[in-house]
Amino acid sequence: MTKEELFNKINESVTLLMDSVEEQNGPYRFKDLRIFIYILRSENSQVMMSELSDYLNITPAAVSQLVQKYENSGYLKRVRSQEDRRKVYIQVEEEVKENILKEWQIRKEKFLRFLDYVGDEDGEAIYRVLNKLYEFKDLA
Repeated sequence: MTKEELFNKINESVTLLMDSVEEQNGPYRFKDLRIFIYILRSENSQVMMSELSDYLNITPAAVSQLVQKYENSGYLKRVRSQEDRRKVYIQVEEEVKENILKEWQIRKEKFLRFLDYVGDEDGEAIYRVLNKLYEFKDLA
């Protein structure tokens, strides 16, 4: 198979996969869920803006915009520290915590079924290829 043919096949497969994932997703995008779960799993289920910036590897200004968007959507809230009023923490709104955790569990179970389907060797190969893809983005 030529590189051009391989490109076309991979491109078609990725497109079909992305279309399928979009159809199956619940109310949250994966990126959003990842952020919410990070916050929920943090100490006291809250993080400072700087921690979120470090985790996402984006600027504080970008985090501020992102948090604002999530606040406007009712997913997150900012809470001032009782000990030091200068510190502001980000928390997941109580009303959506259960739904977020449920959606995360559904997606995790689907992915675990996928890993059972492909087996350990292919699962590890997928992991290696995805890491190479991530590393390549810094080279491109």
